[in-house]
Amino acid sequence: MEVSGGTASPVVGEKLQSGLAPLRPTFAVTYLLIGDWLVSGAVALIEPCMNTVAFYFHELFWATRKERQEAGLAPLTA
Repeated sequence: MEVSGGTASPVVGEKLQSGLAPLRPTFAVTYLLIGDWLVSGAVALIEPCMNTVAFYFHELFWATRKERQEAGLAPLTA
């Protein structure tokens, strides 16, 4: 983190904002549905983790499918 004149660099603020941006709508919708800020916070933190895991398996599926097609094997179906 770069510090100039005793304040954090604007880049740090931008990174923080882009990291927190997906959490706000998830928290807001969950809070409106459930009304519990603690559960809403937990869901807002867990949801990106689950998306990361799902993305890994999504990419693995498509990479395997491409390899099978290039090898002349029957393609995997979803």
